[in-house]
Amino acid sequence: MPVDPNSLTCPDYMAEEYTAARAIFLSDTVTPLQAADTLARVWVVHNDTEKDRWQQSIDEAAAEAVEALRLRAEADAKKDAAAEAEQLEAEKEALKRYRTKHIPIPDRAPPRRPTVTPSPYALRKLQKGDYVEMYYFTNEALAEARKSSSHADDEAMLPITDPITKTMSWIPAAAKRDSAVVVPDKDLTWNQFSIAIPRMLEAMHKADWPAQRTNMLAAFWGGILNHEYRSSVDDVDVQTLLVFQGEQRWDWHQAIDTPEGAWNIGIIDPSIMRDTKERVFNEHRNRADLELRLRVSVLHLSHPPVGLFFSSRSIMEAPAPRQNSGTQPWHPRVQWHHDHSDIIIAVTSQSQWHHVHGGITPAATSHSQRHHVRSGITSTTASRL
Repeated sequence: MPVDPNSLTCPDYMAEEYTAARAIFLSDTVTPLQAADTLARVWVVHNDTEKDRWQQSIDEAAAEAVEALRLRAEADAKKDAAAEAEQLEAEKEALKRYRTKHIPIPDRAPPRRPTVTPSPYALRKLQKGDYVEMYYFTNEALAEARKSSSHADDEAMLPITDPITKTMSWIPAAAKRDSAVVVPDKDLTWNQFSIAIPRMLEAMHKADWPAQRTNMLAAFWGGILNHEYRSSVDDVDVQTLLVFQGEQRWDWHQAIDTPEGAWNIGIIDPSIMRDTKERVFNEHRNRADLELRLRVSVLHLSHPPVGLFFSSRSIMEAPAPRQNSGTQPWHPRVQWHHDHSDIIIAVTSQSQWHHVHGGITPAATSHSQRHHVRSGITSTTASRL
């Protein structure tokens, strides 16, 4: 075991045991005392050298120990940092998977109005700034969303197949919707439309939509709600407003990403409104004509002819009201069908009036009967037409 040179003392080289050592230095001019002194100086030089080596080894050992401690501390710090990062990641994952459980609850009174929570699909579309149907904000859709959310699984995945590449991929169930149950904007009822407006604006605000867009849409919907057609007693006018708002908002959304860009949807163009009304009126008229002609055809084929035939004059010519040949006027609904469907009904003394909408079995009597054209109205019997 090494001995610390600092703990050693110089030997007494005048002692008998160092006689041989002194003899090396003895001469005619060097006495034994001088030889012992020489040996002592040599020892001191050697001891000082050993002291330096000893101190150097101590310093090196100390430096190695310090470095080892530094490396250990550094390793421990990295380990602790890794453990802390892992803990934070685990907490983030827990917050992500169980977000609802970790949301802080504010200390406030209950709201007076129930919270509006649309389906996850609608919220995802709004977050992306995409078009989403107003139906998702109606009472019916919100009720369905509440019912489905009670057993929804946030981690559920659904397979989809690319129609071109035929490759299958998986998407979150919340990102898919059943388009068959979604009512297009133009087919909403007026009540559904008016209820959905403030809910959509609020949802757009929460989704951080630019104020310019939400203000435009607010002006657009406000213009629809306050349009003169809204107070009309004609169903075609009200339907025109619903069709107009549905088409305009869809076109506006599709134009946003085009080179030309979109426009200020809050500006309601009267010419576009008139064109929309003409289309709605034509569709309404065509449906009414088709329905009436089908019912009359069924009546004509199922029972003996009752003298029903069509004229070719256009409905748009608005023919003057026709009166029957009897002494009593036709029922108002019968007259309406005469004026708007352009159907001429020839009646003989032994013929009967049958429902054009209803499929009532004819009964042969000596005198004809007048029946209402639309179902749900009690027929009245006149003595003669």
